[in-house]
Amino acid sequence: MNYFDIIDKLKTHFDSDALVNTVTQGNLFDIDLSKQTIFPLVHIIVNTASLEGNVVRYNISILAMDIVDITKDEEENKLAGWTMTTDILIPNGMTIC
Repeated sequence: MNYFDIIDKLKTHFDSDALVNTVTQGNLFDIDLSKQTIFPLVHIIVNTASLEGNVVRYNISILAMDIVDITKDEEENKLAGWTMTTDILIPNGMTIC
């Protein structure tokens, strides 16, 4: 599998996810992160590629990002530390025990 196949498979996977609005690739600083309409966003970064015999090994970072709504209202459940940030960090459908 070559570089373009890997990027295409990752992009296809995240494009089909109902929770993802935008999939980008490359330098994160080239993305206009001030556009709120692009979130939730998945960004793919290929960090390195190394040739190991007949194999090319890629080191890839996948960043999943969303906007956190900061409220000045008193949180109802401060002891548990439950905030919108927590909601974003916990994948949809995951149960915390």
